[in-house]
Amino acid sequence: AAIPDAKLKGIGVGLPANVEPETGIYNGASYYPNLKGVKVRESLAAKYHVHTIVDHDVILMTMAEYYLNKSNPAKDFGALFIGRSIGCRFIINGEVYRGVSNRASEFGHLSLQYDGPQCYCGNRGCFERLANTDAIEHAYDNGKTFMEIIDLARRHDPRAEDIFRREAEYIAMAVANIQNLMDVDAIVINGDIVLARDVLDAELHRQLQRRGFCNRNLDHDRVSFSKIGRQVGIAGPAIMAADRYFLANGINIFPHRKILPPSRAGHKTAAK
Repeated sequence: AAIPDAKLKGIGVGLPANVEPETGIYNGASYYPNLKGVKVRESLAAKYHVHTIVDHDVILMTMAEYYLNKSNPAKDFGALFIGRSIGCRFIINGEVYRGVSNRASEFGHLSLQYDGPQCYCGNRGCFERLANTDAIEHAYDNGKTFMEIIDLARRHDPRAEDIFRREAEYIAMAVANIQNLMDVDAIVINGDIVLARDVLDAELHRQLQRRGFCNRNLDHDRVSFSKIGRQVGIAGPAIMAADRYFLANGINIFPHRKILPPSRAGHKTAAK
């Protein structure tokens, strides 16, 4: 990044699948089977001598969506990321919900079709296999890229329009299931799928209304596309690295934070 050593204040790293945020150790993913026990944080901190955070990539992106919200964020909040894979995480009562192994809320593997395509996780018909960007490209075929299919839908190509109608239905089905389970104040959708917002939004909310009879949290204000966009993948690790630096100096840069991280418990933060 060509940042002079004197200006470097922190490093943030977001990684998929098996991450230990307390130790900064990475244990890989199904597509990185040989990465076990990699001391990412220890190695970077030793080399650069700055505060370093290592966490699950979707958790860091969810934190960015939550903390960069210019209005007062929801107390209970979810972020759904749809791209080549699908990830989801939640902020509950102002704090990220991690589960026992830092992998809670893997709703990309919510089964939507019992006889659907086989997923690498062992299930069939997973949300990720049905609705990621690869699935969109596969459905159109002809070697068209995701962006080309979006452009075709904008020009009212019937095949492309039908694919995005189906995509909207899958997202609505998953969101309805997620909300029935989690019942959060708001869900924000981000990832590569935001590039197709204009061809998805109306149909998505029509599909959500069909499923919202028992759940008031499926209206347009509560399920929306991100205003941050795809740069959230960089924003998440960056702002959480900045947060660690400022907390170490007694400054809380997120005034709506409910609870300070355990390492800062009992430390009086400076006024915002």
